Amino acid sequence: MRSQYKNKIYSIAKNVYIFYIVINLSSFLCLGLSSVIHKNELNGINLQNYFF
Repeated sequence: MRSQYKNKIYSIAKNVYIFYIVINLSSFLCLGLSSVIHKNELNGINLQNYFF
């Protein structure tokens, strides 16, 4: 009974840990993509100012 309880807690903790990693990775990827898009927009504005 006790080992079954321990295994349940362990599996829940493992699931929470994986969930936490996935959330962190997705938020990191979103931040990276938005910063790349922002840099490209700034470069486009600078190029337009340079040509006109």
